[in-house]
Amino acid sequence: MMKRIYLDSASATYLDKKVQKAIRPIENIFFGNPSAIHQEGVLAKKYLEESRKKISSCLQVRPTEIIFTSGGTESNNLAIKGTAENWLIKKKKPGRIIISAIEHKSVWEPVGKLADEGWDICLAPVDENGQVDLSGLKKLINKNTCLISIGYVNSEIGAIQPLKEISYLIRKFRQNNSFPYFHSDACQASRFLSLLPNELGLDLMTVNGSKIYGPKGSGFLFKKRLIEISPIIIGGSQENDLRGGTENVSGIVGLSVALQLAQEKRKEEDRRLSQLRDYLAEQILKNIPNSIINGGMEKRVANNLNISFKGVSGEFLVLSLDALGIACSTGSACNDSSEPSLVLLAIGRNKKQAQEAIRLSLDRKTTKKDLDYFLNILFETISRLRQE
Repeated sequence: MMKRIYLDSASATYLDKKVQKAIRPIENIFFGNPSAIHQEGVLAKKYLEESRKKISSCLQVRPTEIIFTSGGTESNNLAIKGTAENWLIKKKKPGRIIISAIEHKSVWEPVGKLADEGWDICLAPVDENGQVDLSGLKKLINKNTCLISIGYVNSEIGAIQPLKEISYLIRKFRQNNSFPYFHSDACQASRFLSLLPNELGLDLMTVNGSKIYGPKGSGFLFKKRLIEISPIIIGGSQENDLRGGTENVSGIVGLSVALQLAQEKRKEEDRRLSQLRDYLAEQILKNIPNSIINGGMEKRVANNLNISFKGVSGEFLVLSLDALGIACSTGSACNDSSEPSLVLLAIGRNKKQAQEAIRLSLDRKTTKKDLDYFLNILFETISRLRQE
């Protein structure tokens, strides 16, 4: 069987063994509906609320501020659409929503739908490193601004945003107002950065289990206590009336264990993977002419490298590498890989350079030996493709 090297952890991570162990009894023994009043339901509810407390402890927030969802996309939709619906109830007309020019599709598409409904959608500019331009953002905030949504870490180029500085701008503006709310998609940050929403100045924050060695179909939205949003899924009183439907108890238990492990290991993994990532970048730039790194290297999450190879289609390169045992991607798995990345265009790459890019993302199992194996295959593959 061909050896496989997995370099796409920004898309999905494997299930940690400790998470698997925690999930197994929930699926097989404590499978009741947590809304039911019989013994099976009461036991399921117990595990549900214990997981909520564990997560709230990691984040240093109240348990009631955690709303369980099916993952990052639903949490982002709840934050954006839920805030917009609440604004309409209060203000009776659409307002302004600001996002960065490099947000994930699960942020872009909900705000795009709101634009069709008359909302004023503004894009905060970013520099060549993918960092939000604070002065440009400041100019966009006005009295009609309902929500500002800026991802903590970009999923394609790994750019880390200055959330504390952005929060300061927002707090200064809303000294006498309840709006705008500040939301951040923290799915790509959860393995490497501190997730303390009160310290970061966030009102709403998204986390996804499948990015932190937890179960797919698990996630949550942190919602600060006095922040008001409307539900987008109705049909039940679960999650404080904000998310109808029976909770995925086994997924939530796994999510709580995964988050706790991720936060415990984050500093160690940040050091280890940043060294491996820098080694990978150095070897590629040294040995492959006309290759360029997309995004800055300083304010970048430890496991991410996005790079363009002149004259080589990123999509074709990913397929060629896959046939040789290497799993990587052209960018976010939620995007159409045949189209140029909007993120790369936003940081100043032209269409051709954007289509020549691939994303490499490392995980807990990645070793230097793995990278050397990958690099030998990459060098040969790029040379062959450039000659064809």
